[in-house]
Amino acid sequence: MKARFAVGLLCAICLVVYICRVAGCGSSNSPTTAGVNAIGYDDVMAQWNAGSKDEAVDTLTKIDWSGEPFAGNQALTISETQFAMKWQKSRNALMNETIDLVNKTKELARHAMALAQQAEAEGDNELAERRRQAVDALGNELANGNHLLVLQQTGAALQSMAQEQTPSGSE
Repeated sequence: MKARFAVGLLCAICLVVYICRVAGCGSSNSPTTAGVNAIGYDDVMAQWNAGSKDEAVDTLTKIDWSGEPFAGNQALTISETQFAMKWQKSRNALMNETIDLVNKTKELARHAMALAQQAEAEGDNELAERRRQAVDALGNELANGNHLLVLQQTGAALQSMAQEQTPSGSE
């Protein structure tokens, strides 16, 4: 009898935790975790889309990757499983948004790496390294398995790009 009660209680607790996670309880939108000055990837893309490409790269170097840099962008926060559960029309729209984002992200990474090479040529190795590390961190975050496969593959490519252009001895 006590064992059944314990199992039932455990199931109820798991259900509450699951519902809370799905509903977003304790998500980054809560006032205790969302910083007023938090920089996210949406800020980078807003600058990039406005044509401020160098500023977008500089903002990318300031992202705190330990937080939730992709919060608020469904294309960057949805998993393959969640994507598969959507209606076809929603999947098509989200996939188009994701492909556009992938293209812009690759352009941003190439631009960041070009600026890193430029900084290095001008003798600013610290700035060059920050830019390479930002591309590597972006790639690492995308490649972590919590995103759509196309984003994971893009992340792996960004990591390779950053690591290939890292001078030996600075790894």
